[in-house]
Amino acid sequence: ESKILIVSLFKGPISFDIDGNAEVEFEMPDFNGAVRIMVSAFSGNRFGSVDTDVLVKAPVVTQLSLPRFASYGDQTEFTLDIQNTLEDTRNLTLNWTLSGALLYQPAQKTMMVKLAKDQKQVIRLPVIITRATGVADIQLQVRGKDINFTRQWSLGLRPAYPAQTYQKVEYLEPG
Repeated sequence: ESKILIVSLFKGPISFDIDGNAEVEFEMPDFNGAVRIMVSAFSGNRFGSVDTDVLVKAPVVTQLSLPRFASYGDQTEFTLDIQNTLEDTRNLTLNWTLSGALLYQPAQKTMMVKLAKDQKQVIRLPVIITRATGVADIQLQVRGKDINFTRQWSLGLRPAYPAQTYQKVEYLEPG
């Protein structure tokens, strides 16, 4: 199950200082990408507005590519893109927790990654699906110097075959 995050935040009327400056704070959700900041100002019979795009990115960006859905017994691969957006090299520890799926190589449950400034690495995780229906939950904890966050994804699980209905019609003799 893929989720797309749309960020839309609003602050009501705010006051400006004597120099015409204002400060507004927003608590951003876990989001990486461009956000548009739009400001409208008014006073008496004057009105103005301006907008600009701002790039928002985490110190370490992670994105997991999953199949759209899977079935019990499927052998598939999750692909993690991980990028260091900081100014220096980071040594990171990745801890995976999965329910509804198992890693082919248990040694991948905890792994160390060294990423230089702006370096991106692709990590492939072969898995086997162990649950018949519902959702496989995937959790990644990333730890390092001044870095400690957890990301979660889910994968919809469906039966390998559609449900089947059987009917039998018989004539019963009286008595």
